[in-house]
Amino acid sequence: PHPRTQTGGWTTVTVMPGVGAGPELADLMIEVMECAGAPLYYEIVRPEKSEKEFEHMLQSLKRNGVAIKGNIESKSLTELFMEPSKNMRIKRTMDLFIDVIECKSFPGLEKLMRVHKHLDIVVMRQNIEGEYTLMEHEVIRNMFENVQITTYYNTKRVCEYAFNYARDKQRSKVTLLHNQDVNPLTEDLMKKAFDDVAYKYPLIKSEKFSVNHGLKMLVKDAKSWDIVVTNSVLGSIIASIIFGMIGGPALAAEANIGEKYKVFESAFRNRNISLAGKDVVNPTGTILSGVLALEVLGYNKQASIIRLALEEIFMEGKALTRDLGGKATSKEFVRILVQKIRNLACYVHCKYDAVPQIPPRPPKPPPYDPNLYM
Repeated sequence: PHPRTQTGGWTTVTVMPGVGAGPELADLMIEVMECAGAPLYYEIVRPEKSEKEFEHMLQSLKRNGVAIKGNIESKSLTELFMEPSKNMRIKRTMDLFIDVIECKSFPGLEKLMRVHKHLDIVVMRQNIEGEYTLMEHEVIRNMFENVQITTYYNTKRVCEYAFNYARDKQRSKVTLLHNQDVNPLTEDLMKKAFDDVAYKYPLIKSEKFSVNHGLKMLVKDAKSWDIVVTNSVLGSIIASIIFGMIGGPALAAEANIGEKYKVFESAFRNRNISLAGKDVVNPTGTILSGVLALEVLGYNKQASIIRLALEEIFMEGKALTRDLGGKATSKEFVRILVQKIRNLACYVHCKYDAVPQIPPRPPKPPPYDPNLYM
């Protein structure tokens, strides 16, 4: 579904900067998008401040259809013991049933990649079921119960999205990674739903492996995976492993997809409270979350310009942030990125353009004298 709020050919998206370093990263992301010529308006909401603001955010997302977010949970893990986080409440309220994580290595960062020099894998996991059902409670003192719910309906939706994504993006293979030895019933249900969907896509290769065997395959061959479908917890673990292979989670973004709404965020979801205001956080993941939003909205030209500029900056290796072995600050990284974007999108005007020099006004002519030519 397309966003619902458009004005004069421009699209409005909801932006949730989040806590910690989130606001400064959101500002840098918007700066990059504007310099690439993205025709977007940004509706800034701060759902972490109060329940009233959280409700305003939900109304904004329902109105606009697309959102870009940071980590909006201001509470610590201890404080979240009795209630789900706001990040999870968004997913369940808006029925964002699948999490799509694009894990692609950048050329120029091979020194950070100790297993494979090139990876291009998409991890898709359940977003509102399994461990994310959030039905954990204390039965009696010091005894806890964690109820996991897996349904055929939602599992089939995840598999259908994976195969449709493979068809649209011209991907060749979809692999299901399961843990049937530990959870025989729920994992068997996932395998059944996967087979029912795979039968409808004969041109796309489908595979099923245990997660242990699948990881061994990945270590041996970088091309053993293309699109991976798995449950909620395994998906998080697998994505974290791949992040370690490509150079870190700050180099990737993910999409929370539902039937009507889409929310994009950096794969690096640490709150970064201790780093707020220090200008040291790598903004690549946040920028890529904006790129994913552009691609969903159909602004592929602007999205490709930003992707090309990122590849150039990593190939040069002169403006890397600290997590990548460089010394550049977040703003220095973005400033050089914007220079490359301006070279690729020379038709776009942004705040970095030089102010045109207006010539001085010519002097006034002398007053008319009727006797001058007599």
